[in-house]
Amino acid sequence: MKIKHIYTPLILLILTLSGLCGITTTAEAQDVHALLIILGNDRVIAESVAKNEQKMVNMLRQLSYHCNVHLTLMYSKSSHEGTVAEKTFINGRSEKPTTQEQDIIEAKQVVEWLEKLRPRPEDTVLIYFNGHGKIDPLGAHNLLFNPGISPEDNLDRGKLSDRLNQKSARLRMFITDTCSNYVSEDLSDDTFARYSVEVRAKARAYLQDLFLEHEGFLDITAASPGQFAFANSDLGGHFTSALISQGFTEDADTDRNGLSWQEAFEKTKVQTEELYRQARFKPQMQRDLEANGQDTQEPYQYSLPTRIGGSGGGSAPTQPPDTTASTAILNFTSVPTGATVSIDNAIVGKTPLTNYEIEMDGGSTKKITVTVKARGYEDSVETFQVRRGKPFDWEFELTKKAPEIPKTIIGQDSAEMALIPAGEFQMGSNDGGSSEKPVHTVYVDAFYMDKYEVTNAQYKKFVDANPEWRKDRIADRFHDSDYLKYWNRNNYPSGKADHPVVYVSWYAAMAYSQWAGKRLPTEAEWEKAARGGLAGKKYPWGDTINASKANYDRNVNDTTPVGQYAPNGYGLHDMAGNVWEWCLDRYNQDFYEGSPRRNPIFGGSIQSITDNYTNNKYHRVLRGGSWYYNAANVRCARRGSDTPSYTYDGNGFRCARAVE
Repeated sequence: MKIKHIYTPLILLILTLSGLCGITTTAEAQDVHALLIILGNDRVIAESVAKNEQKMVNMLRQLSYHCNVHLTLMYSKSSHEGTVAEKTFINGRSEKPTTQEQDIIEAKQVVEWLEKLRPRPEDTVLIYFNGHGKIDPLGAHNLLFNPGISPEDNLDRGKLSDRLNQKSARLRMFITDTCSNYVSEDLSDDTFARYSVEVRAKARAYLQDLFLEHEGFLDITAASPGQFAFANSDLGGHFTSALISQGFTEDADTDRNGLSWQEAFEKTKVQTEELYRQARFKPQMQRDLEANGQDTQEPYQYSLPTRIGGSGGGSAPTQPPDTTASTAILNFTSVPTGATVSIDNAIVGKTPLTNYEIEMDGGSTKKITVTVKARGYEDSVETFQVRRGKPFDWEFELTKKAPEIPKTIIGQDSAEMALIPAGEFQMGSNDGGSSEKPVHTVYVDAFYMDKYEVTNAQYKKFVDANPEWRKDRIADRFHDSDYLKYWNRNNYPSGKADHPVVYVSWYAAMAYSQWAGKRLPTEAEWEKAARGGLAGKKYPWGDTINASKANYDRNVNDTTPVGQYAPNGYGLHDMAGNVWEWCLDRYNQDFYEGSPRRNPIFGGSIQSITDNYTNNKYHRVLRGGSWYYNAANVRCARRGSDTPSYTYDGNGFRCARAVE
C-alpha cells in the first residue's frame, strides 16, 4: 500500500461552538477541556496552521461565555521552536495563563496530557491535531510530529482515539486536521461566503442539538483510508466547508425531529463528493489520483455520538454489554510478550492475558489502573474504565529503557571528561557589550567536556605522535611565529607539566582535538558547560568573584596548574580565568540577534568545520578570559575572538565530544 497523506479539515466544526453563546439549555453545566496540537514545523503548512490556531483559540474564548474552557495549546512554530501554553477562559477572559518554551512538540506530551486529565462525567474533552499525517503500509493512520527530522516520533491515531474514548466525559471529540494537497486554482463560492453571515444564526438551533443534546464519541475524518483529501485557499477544506454549509442546516434534518450527527454526516458526505467533482487539479496530482484509483473524496466515520436518551441515529455499539454479568472481561497483550500485568497494584498474570474476569463490585462501570512491566523496558501504566459484561482489549507497546549515560569518561588522550546534560539555558547577558545581547533561550544536546584545560604534558604527547605540529616543523600558515613560545624545541617549560598549554593557535587546538578523538566545543556548548547548571549568574559559581575562586586579574601573574580552583556544578575546573579557550565557531558579533534555538553554531556545521578546518581563515571564538584579564572578562557570557593563527600566553583550549 502506498503511504498517503490524510487531510481532516474539521477546524470550522469547532469554530461553530461559538454558536452556543446565547443558547439556553437544560443540559447540566459542563467544562470543556481542550488540547490543541498545532504543528507548524514544516514551512509548507506553517502559515495555514498559524491561522487555524488563531481561529481555534478565538472561538474557544467565545465559547467560554457559555462554560469554562480549559485550554492547553501545544505549538511547534518552527523546526526548532515550540511552546506549551495553558489558560482557562471564563466569560471571555484568560485566567492564569502560563507559557513554557521548549523544542518542537513531541508525541509523548500528548499522551502525558491525556493520562493526567481527570474530567467530570458532565464535561467535554476535545483533542484537535493540525499537522502532517499518513497511513503506513500496515494500514495505521499515524499523526506525525516531526516528519522531516524524526519520522519515528508519531502517534497511532487509532490508539490515541481509544485512549480518549476511555475518559469518563459526557462528550469526547477527536479531530485530526492533517496536511492537505491543494488544488491549483481556488473555487469561487459566493454562497459559502454568505453562509457565515446569513445562515450561522439560523444554524444555532441545530448546534444545540449536536453539541448539547448528544453524548458519546465523535470521531470523523475527511477521507476514507488510502484517499487523498483536498482544500483550497478560498473554501478551506472541502470536508470542513461541506460540514458547516450543509451538515449544520435545516436541509440535513431529514426527519424534522431535531438534527442528529448521523444526518449531519450523511449530508456532509454528499457535499464533499460534489466539491471533489468541481475541483481542478495540477497535472502531477491528477496522475497521482489516477495511479491511486481515486475518483472521489468520501468522508469516513469511526464513531458518532448518540442523542441523550438513546435516540437520534448515532452509531450503535458493536458489542452491547451483558447487563446480567457481574464481571468485565479483560484481554491484554504486549510488545514484547511475557510482561507482568498488575491491576490496582495486584499482580494478575503475564501477557498475553486472556479472558481475565474482574469483579464490578455491583456497578455497571469501574475504573482500574493497569501496570505492565518487562525487564529492560519502561513500565507502562494506564487507567481504564471497563463495563460490566463487555470484553475490553488493549495492547501495550513498551518502550525500551535508554542505556544509562556515564557521568564521566576517559578520553583517548587520558583526559577526564564530564557529562553535560541536554537541555535549555539562557545564553548571553545584559551586563556586557552588545555582542552578548539579547539574552536568549538555547537548547543543547548532551555532550562531554574535558574537566581540565589541555596541559603541557598532554600536548607534548600529541606533538610527539604528530611531528608536523612540533615547534620547529609547523607550517607557517598555522601560527603567527610565537607558537609554543615558551617551549625549548620539543620540551615544555620545567615545572609546568600540569599547567595549561599556551601559545597554541586555533589550528593546533583543532589538530589536537581530532588526534584525541574529540573536537572543540561550540560556543553554545562552552557557555552551557561554564554555567554549571546555574541560571543567570555571572560566574560559574555565582555573582561574586575573588582570588580564591579563579586565576584572573594578574593576581598570580601567570597560569596556574589546572584544577587548582574548585569545580563548577558540572565538575569542570577553570571555566573562568587561567586561559582563554578556543571554540569551534566562527565569530559573529551579531549572531545572537538571529541565533537558532537548538544547537546554534556559526560558520557551518560541526562536521563541515572539523572536516575543513585547515582552510578556515575567519576569526574564531575565544571564551573564559585568562589570568591577565579583569573580572568583567572572565564572566560566563563574555565573548572574545581572534584569527585562527593567533597565539598568546593566555590562550589555550579544552575538548568536547558528542554522547554516543
